[in-house]
Amino acid sequence: MAAQLIQDDLTSTKKAGEAASLKCTGFDLCDNNYMYWYMKKDPGTFTVIVRFDRIEKKISKFTHPLKESFSAMSDKDDIVLLINKCSLEHSATYYCVCHKEVPHSEK
Repeated sequence: MAAQLIQDDLTSTKKAGEAASLKCTGFDLCDNNYMYWYMKKDPGTFTVIVRFDRIEKKISKFTHPLKESFSAMSDKDDIVLLINKCSLEHSATYYCVCHKEVPHSEK
């Protein structure tokens, strides 16, 4: 089950060549150190773009055509996704995700 995370800017419009940043908070609810950013184009499927280790402050990038344009950083209790030069290819919805264990209840 996913934890309830908060993304501050649900809508952001940038010109081609501008940088963009998206912030996500709420990681005190997560059960591990990893936070993921996904992008979803419409229509399309979810694509994982980065994994950020909140403890080690390390980023892992996943293979996709825009891989080199993304990075992430930690700012206090927030994780920030950075897009260094926006282009039309970056037009998508972005989601932050972490893992939350939920005890299994029998009915």
